Amino acid sequence: MKFGIREAVDVVFKALAPVTIGSTSFAKGEPVLYFDSLKTSTTEGTATTVYAQGGRGNPRLIAWEGDKAITFSFEDALISAEGMAILTGAGLLEAGADNKIRVHQKAVLTGTIAEKKVTVVMTDAIPANGTLVTEDIFGFILDNNEEISERLGAGTGSAASVEFANEATQTTGTVSVLVDYYVDMTAGAKEITITADQFAGYYYIEGDTLFRRQADGVDLPAQLVIPNAKIQTNFTFTMAPSGDPSTFTFTADAFPGKVKGNKTNKVLYALQIIEDVGE
Repeated sequence: MKFGIREAVDVVFKALAPVTIGSTSFAKGEPVLYFDSLKTSTTEGTATTVYAQGGRGNPRLIAWEGDKAITFSFEDALISAEGMAILTGAGLLEAGADNKIRVHQKAVLTGTIAEKKVTVVMTDAIPANGTLVTEDIFGFILDNNEEISERLGAGTGSAASVEFANEATQTTGTVSVLVDYYVDMTAGAKEITITADQFAGYYYIEGDTLFRRQADGVDLPAQLVIPNAKIQTNFTFTMAPSGDPSTFTFTADAFPGKVKGNKTNKVLYALQIIEDVGE
C-alpha cells in the first residue's frame, strides 16, 4: 500500500508522571492538553555517519551510523494559558481570594475641581471581580485634543473618591482625567510567571491524522506516538498590527520510551496506520 500525507495533526499531551499546571493536578497517563488548531507539523529524523577511508583516492570503505535523533515540531494557530505554561516551562497562577493578581489599568474619567484640587470617582473603572490598589495612582488632565496638558501627581483615597496631590490651573469645574492605576483581581485573570530555573517538561505525545491511500483515495486513520518527549523551552511571540497573526511553535525531542501496549521494547517514535476501516 502507498499513501499520501497532507492532513494536519491533532495532538494530545499526556502526563508521564503526576504533574500540576496552575491549580489543576493530573495523574500519570491523564491527558493534559489537546491541540486541535495546528497549522503544520513536522517529524525530522537525523543520524551521524562516520567512515573508514583509505587506499588510492581515499574512498569511503565502510560506514558507521549513530547519534540517531527524532524531533517533532508543530505550529499552533491558537494557544491557551495552559499551553503557554507548558511551552515556556512557566508557573501558572489563577486569580482567587488568596491569589490576587495585580493588573495595570488606565481610564479616562471625569474629574471635579474644587479650589484647584481634582477629585475623581473611580467606581465605574473598577471591575466587579477586582479592588482598587490605593498606591501608585497617577492622574493627568487632558485637553480638548485628548493630549496631556497637566500632571496631577499621585492620588490618594479609594474607589469612591481619589484626590490628586498637585493643584490644577483651573479653579472649579470638570475636566477629563487620564488615570493610571492598578487593580487586584480575585477572579477572571491568570498570570504566567517565567523564572530562570523552570523549563518545559516531558510528555507522552499522540497525534491523530489521515493518510490517503493511493489505490482508492480512501483516508485512513493514522497515529504518531512519541512515548517520551521533552518539550524544548524555546519560544517567540510576535505581535504586530499588520500581517498574519502570531503562531506558536512547539518542538519536542524524542527519547526512548515504551508505547502503550508494548511492555518490552523502548522506541523513539511509532507510526500506526489503520488500513482496515471497516468498509
